This record gives sequence, C-alpha cells and structure tokens, in this order.
Amino acid sequence: MLEMNENPSFENVKELESLSIKVIADNETDPLSSSATDFGTITNEIQRAIIGHKEELDISEFCCAAHGFSILLARTLDGESHTILFDAGPYGKIFTENARKLDIDYEEIEAVVYHSGGLTSATSEIARSRLQSNLSPPLLDLPSSRPSRRGIRSHSSNDHIMVMNNPTLDELESAGGQVLSSSIPHTICSNFYFISGEIPRHTSYELGMKNHLSYDEASKQWNEDPWIWDERFLVARVKGKGLVVITGCGHAGIVNTLLHAQQPVKNKEENCEMEGNVKYPIYLALGGFHLAGRDFEPRIQETVRDLKSLINPAYLIPAHCSGWRFKAALEHQVIGEEKAEIEGNKKIDVNNTISNNNGNGAFAGRVIASGVGKIFNITGVGKVF
Repeated sequence: MLEMNENPSFENVKELESLSIKVIADNETDPLSSSATDFGTITNEIQRAIIGHKEELDISEFCCAAHGFSILLARTLDGESHTILFDAGPYGKIFTENARKLDIDYEEIEAVVYHSGGLTSATSEIARSRLQSNLSPPLLDLPSSRPSRRGIRSHSSNDHIMVMNNPTLDELESAGGQVLSSSIPHTICSNFYFISGEIPRHTSYELGMKNHLSYDEASKQWNEDPWIWDERFLVARVKGKGLVVITGCGHAGIVNTLLHAQQPVKNKEENCEMEGNVKYPIYLALGGFHLAGRDFEPRIQETVRDLKSLINPAYLIPAHCSGWRFKAALEHQVIGEEKAEIEGNKKIDVNNTISNNNGNGAFAGRVIASGVGKIFNITGVGKVF
C-alpha cells in the first residue's frame, strides 16, 4: 500500500481514469453558486435530492459547515479503486454527522492523510468498519514534524490561546490506526496518490502565520513557529487533465505550494526560476489557501498575480480559510504589466505570459465554489503528459 521515494517524481504516480471528491467538512455551505460548465460534474445536496425524486428537501439532513476541512477522494484505473480521506475536520461530531449525511462508507477508506481535531473520531469509525469486514486498519499518514500542541499568540500581549491538542500517536493507534510518520515525499495506495514532504518557501510575501506557536515536549516550552513546516499537500493525476493538488490550511502559501507541485524535486536552497514550459501542468488546486484575516489579506493581490503568471492552473476551488476577498479577487483582479517576485527578490517579467484580459479578472470563470456536501467528479481523457 505504501511506496516511499526519496527522489520523488510524478512519473511514478499513475494517471487515472476518474477522480471523485466529496467535501465532508468546510467553512461554508454553498449549494447555489454557479460554476464553470466544462470543469466536470458538480452536484450539491439540493440537486441530489431532486435527482433522487425525494418528496421534500429535509434541510436538517444537509451537511453543516464548520471551521475546518475534510474531503474524501476516490480514484479508479482498470477497475482498481482506492479511497482515502484528506484531513478530518475540526472535531469528531461534525465529521461523523456530515459523513453520515453523505453516506460515506468507512470500510472503503484505506488511508487518512494530514491531521486535525477530528482525526481520532474518524480513525475510530474507519477502523471499526474495516475490522468488521476483515480488512487491514487504515493508514494514518502524518508529517513527522507535526507538533503535539499548537497555540496562537495574542496580538496585544504575550498571552496565548492553545488550539485543540493534536491526538498523540498512541491515541491514534489505540483508535485502530496504523501510523506512518514521515518527512519525505512518498506515494500511497499503489501509486495512486502522492504526498509531499516539506514545502520550500520562495515568495517574498507568503510569510506564514506570524502569531502561531507550537509546543516542544522535550523542553516543555511554547516556541514561535510562523512557518509551520509540517504543512503538506496531496497530488493526483487524471488522464488528459493534469495534476489535481489538494492543500490543507495553506500556511505555506498557495503560490509556494503550487510552484513545488510543478517541480517536486527542487529543494528550498535552489532559486525558483520558472523558465519555459512547466513540466507538470496543474488542472485543479483545491483546499485552504489561508488568505482570510488582517494578516493575510494584504497578500491577495500578489498571490493572484503570481498564480496567473507563474502557475496558471486551469481551475481553482478555494475552500476552508481562503476567504471571500481572495475569491472575489480571483474573479475580478485584472493582471497588468507587472513583475512576479520570488525568492531573493528576483523578478520575472510576466508581460509575455499574460494575454489581454479584456476587462476580465485573472481567473474569471475558472473559480469554482466549494462548500460542504458538494461532490466533484473529474473524468480523464487520453494521456496527460
């Protein structure tokens, strides 16, 4: 099930025929906003109720939003399928209730990637269901640099508020999970999914979360931890489309994350020079981009500029902590004659890479509304690379 690779390349990740993404936890619910018609199949709870010929819309059985993120990914190739969970929402009850409303089959979930407050509950439910069917326990794929506790320092004093404890590895194993703690990029589920290692930081403006703290068990002290180096992303390949990149909270910065996804073998000491054609085109970036809040919103203009000029994914689904101002900027911010800044303040002339927007925003028509309860289905065609 697990294949480790210290010199990763997406050449090892299988191009698959289809990808299904179910949103179990997200900050918002949005069953009404329209989306690009050529993206794939997108359904929400209202649509599925109508398709299922239900006599009434029982809103009490719709998923509830909460500050967190969790998606279920299922992929197929030649009749072989693998299903994994990326993150598990902010706490157990929201995960289990929304999973029930979405008819999630815990037995099918082979692995859980990343970490959050709902991980113990999710692990317990998945492990119990798989045990009843004589299946192996779920793999819990966690970064080895994951702290035991996180905190947020007050802007006005040295006081801090502790965020909910991360479950310990012993607690997760007691819940029935098989823990993998890794610092290197690797694939899981017969090379269906790629899990990144540490994300290099290249841009001059994606500066992490300045008031974030982590607790060091050895010294019994809280330490400044603005860069949050345990951030990870997941990649899937879909035939004829490109890469689908899933982010968690986005503390590394979405530009840093997608630059690394395009060139996964670069290390953080190298200059990030994007010359010529990008080897790994990105079809979709989905997840938390962390551009909500006073400390993050000043980064929006540069982020939109560099997403367009350096990466230009076909579609974006900003979720979780991305914020409405960022979503609006993606649709409406017009890219002019600017220069993109990357590591060491090196500038790249992007005038030749951006066509005339004719008054449209950089990603007009290519931003898809996220929302808990939504299901995105992407079908591949031909070959991708």
